[in-house]
Amino acid sequence: EYERSRRILGRLALILLVLFGLLFLRLWFLQLIKGEYLQKRSEYNRIRTQDLPPWRGMILDRSGNILVDNRPSFNLMATLEDVPDAEILGRRLGSLLQVDGEILTAQIRKARQAGLHQVRLKTHLSWREMALVETYKAELPGVFVLVASKREYRYPDLACHVLGYLGEITETQLKSGDYTSYKMGDYLGRRGIEAAWEGYLRGERGFRRIEVDAFGRELGNVHQKLSTPGANIHLTLDTRLQQEAEHCLQDQVGAIVALNPQNGKILALASSPMAVIRQFGLYAALGVIVTLVLTFVLAVFVCMKIARPTEKPGRRVRFERVASLLDRFLAGMGRISTERPGFVIVASLLLLAVGLW
Repeated sequence: EYERSRRILGRLALILLVLFGLLFLRLWFLQLIKGEYLQKRSEYNRIRTQDLPPWRGMILDRSGNILVDNRPSFNLMATLEDVPDAEILGRRLGSLLQVDGEILTAQIRKARQAGLHQVRLKTHLSWREMALVETYKAELPGVFVLVASKREYRYPDLACHVLGYLGEITETQLKSGDYTSYKMGDYLGRRGIEAAWEGYLRGERGFRRIEVDAFGRELGNVHQKLSTPGANIHLTLDTRLQQEAEHCLQDQVGAIVALNPQNGKILALASSPMAVIRQFGLYAALGVIVTLVLTFVLAVFVCMKIARPTEKPGRRVRFERVASLLDRFLAGMGRISTERPGFVIVASLLLLAVGLW
């Protein structure tokens, strides 16, 4: 009986020794072989990096008057690693902010497919929307509000063809490799000074590393690098002279260029018709396109009617009068096409109907 108990204890001791050996080997593997990788994973789960976009530089005239400035804008962002279910989050935000939740869900899924860490869900939040997000933040994992800059044109109708405008970077531009410092959702200059001096106006982005808990809630700031604002651009334009030049071209078609004869600097550069930046958009562009197309069709039709020899004398229209009317029509429609595109479309359709009649 003693020998039997001894053999059983020996076997148990051997089994325990093997188990402890395997446990030791596993600990050695985790500490020495996978230690650095696991440490990075642990830091990654604990630390989140938030992007700090730079503020664009201002554009000023020759006297130092600000033509283009920035104002704070509050954007709704989401850290994708902290979003467990995109559909649930999109539905909650949709009911909270009175927007389409399916669109928000699609944005999150598209960002994940693109390999992004953060995605911008909504721009230009109102104070009420910000209060709602902060109130229900515990139910919105991964969601936070980021303060960014929005371009503000002090004189919306002034020299917009010179200053230009901003537009969101496209996926094609990001894949081209020429915009390595840009991310999806960034804005860059499209026309005018905004585009020509993009490298000077843009600035350098920063970042902020924060510590979060298991639910993605912020615990504290670990490290941050503030963004560097862009450089200011001083133009040779004179605001008062530019306003006077554009005022002289109201309801007219033409251009005015004012130069300083001593050094050749441009003091005013105006043309008419001219678009307005604050109303530039898809609807306004549609109004311009429809206006031009319908005007061209009307002009061709009227010229064909003039050239027909079988037309009754009472219905003939002098070519000079038609040209004058079309010139006035283009001048008027070009001026208001971006201000009231709906009115332009209806007026163009009515004028085309009258011309066809």
